[in-house]
Amino acid sequence: MGDSADLIGTWNAVSVNYTGTTVTEANGVSVQADFVGEGQNIDYTLNFSSNPNELTSDGSYDIELTTTFLNETTTQTFTDIEFASTGEWLLDGDQMTVTSEGVTTIVTVVELTGTSLILNIIDVQTQTANGTTITITTDSTLVYNR
Repeated sequence: MGDSADLIGTWNAVSVNYTGTTVTEANGVSVQADFVGEGQNIDYTLNFSSNPNELTSDGSYDIELTTTFLNETTTQTFTDIEFASTGEWLLDGDQMTVTSEGVTTIVTVVELTGTSLILNIIDVQTQTANGTTITITTDSTLVYNR
């Protein structure tokens, strides 16, 4: 595994893939939908700089989203998803902390070499309204090269 010096520079996105579940709980009943997202037409970059440790991204991608709910599978394609943000980064071993607009995300660096960067992000979001709780868990793998 490389170190933070290996991160510095521009990385080109190669793939964006994720899997996850949406669990909806209401009145003691829980239902789950599973989903898989596969990136297409990927055209975005990440740029890591140091002093200060800043991360900028720019570009977009499409995602083909396949959802299975109650044994029914549907596939939708979402186009031109913007991937543009700026934040601060800190690498400690294989854990990277990225803070952007007051939101902190923990990213696992699966691989870091001079030409390859693989990131994994597990995100859990919970919303509750009117006695219904929705929990969305997403496990994303992002692959870059240069």
